[in-house]
Amino acid sequence: KFVSHLIVLRHRSPLVNCEIELYPDEDPGTCQYIQAVQLWIQYALACQVQLLNIFDNYGDQRLLLNVPFISSYLMTVHLRNVSLECSMNLSSCLVLENLEMTHCNIFMHKISSKSLKRLNMTECFFRTEVRTRFSFPGLLSLHLEDGDFRTPLLENMPLLETAFIRLEERCLDRCDNGDGNCDQESCEGCYGFHHYQSVLLNGLSNAINLELLAEPKK
Repeated sequence: KFVSHLIVLRHRSPLVNCEIELYPDEDPGTCQYIQAVQLWIQYALACQVQLLNIFDNYGDQRLLLNVPFISSYLMTVHLRNVSLECSMNLSSCLVLENLEMTHCNIFMHKISSKSLKRLNMTECFFRTEVRTRFSFPGLLSLHLEDGDFRTPLLENMPLLETAFIRLEERCLDRCDNGDGNCDQESCEGCYGFHHYQSVLLNGLSNAINLELLAEPKK
């Protein structure tokens, strides 16, 4: 009812840009606050928003975001300092092309979109014991920088043109035996992920321009 009422007040005028910002004197961990943020997101999507920004410049991933993104108009999503749980299926955003995440906690097993063309993730913490899978068959540009914990598993991206991947100290992907190249097929760090499936290289194999950086033993 809240969302419907706001749409009536705006006379269903399309919304180009929407920013939802958390303030330092509020507690986004409460159910009431989470519900309010979800209502504002639903309102923005119902108003045919094209660019959606959700950010918290005052805290450390205080807001746990768990709301479906369904839109035929949303083209760009920017997320900063939020936590995301469950699988993030963006296939219902039919024209989504740009996704940017900075300092986000990722509790999801899979992030997928058929329309996404550009993905930029910087200093995100992948908190799941099971690797987060990326499924973006239409992706053209990938930027994955300084992720924490486990590197996400990249599914095939046949249209990929440019990719930048940097694995630094906080990444836990390393040789299980500590020498960087132990030559043991049982070592997930050297031989990949379950049944020797590649974590990164399968998804990056079609890239025209590739920059792949890592610290020793990663």
